[in-house]
Amino acid sequence: MWNKHSKRLFWTCALPAALLLSQMVIYALHLAIGFELRFNLFQLCSSVVRKFGYMLAVYSLDAVVVSTLVMALAMMVRELVVARRTRRKLYAAMDVRASAKYNRLYGSGAGKIIVVRCEEPIAFTFGFRRPLIVLSTGLLKLLDIGELAAVIHHERFHQRYHDPVKTYLLHFFGAVLWYIPILRWGHARYKLTREILADRYAIERQGTPASLSGALVKMLRYGQTGRVAVAHVSFADTGVNQRIRQLLEPSDRAQLKVPLIQAAISAHVMAVLGALFMLACS
Repeated sequence: MWNKHSKRLFWTCALPAALLLSQMVIYALHLAIGFELRFNLFQLCSSVVRKFGYMLAVYSLDAVVVSTLVMALAMMVRELVVARRTRRKLYAAMDVRASAKYNRLYGSGAGKIIVVRCEEPIAFTFGFRRPLIVLSTGLLKLLDIGELAAVIHHERFHQRYHDPVKTYLLHFFGAVLWYIPILRWGHARYKLTREILADRYAIERQGTPASLSGALVKMLRYGQTGRVAVAHVSFADTGVNQRIRQLLEPSDRAQLKVPLIQAAISAHVMAVLGALFMLACS
């Protein structure tokens, strides 16, 4: 159930957002270099408002398209720079002996695990093409063997299904298309569903929720760790209380409670674009 919920969330947010951004890119190319358009939603909108003499609306539409694409480009460049810098810092702080030990214990041909020297208990997966599991020496001190195994199995799930890139995509769409707020809700909900699925994977591997529950409680007691600037999925920064409740009541079904205000605003934006499209075709 949670797996279907996760897939539905991802595609219902990602596909419309990707289509909208691709239309913006084509329209921007038309504005900049006169790129010939066969069909483009924003060109149709611009033609309609020009026909009715609403030049301010044309300029506003152009401003929205250009500002959205500039923001998208800035976010992509920033993520590439920060990801490279973060990877370099992680390798500089790597505990080589501990990293070799945990790759030997939990590797089995899967993605790489690195242990970094840090007193805070940290566990996260980051990277787009080849995701890394990052554990801190503080985490190794805090958890017992079973709890640490549960955390590694949890992160293996994220690594195996490339959750960092999928989660970042929804964050990216929600940030650049800020005037469609339902995308931000979709991103938050998707993150939670992936964490619950990773928890269930760890429980399946261990056969009991005891170790995972212990790790979550210890991380919750420790408090908020330092923020990681790069795109990642972390063991204990999303919906810990709800995840513990899922461990206590695993029969709870996934419920899709769409926020009405965000949905209404998003529907209004899409309706305006749709109305302009219909006018252009009439």
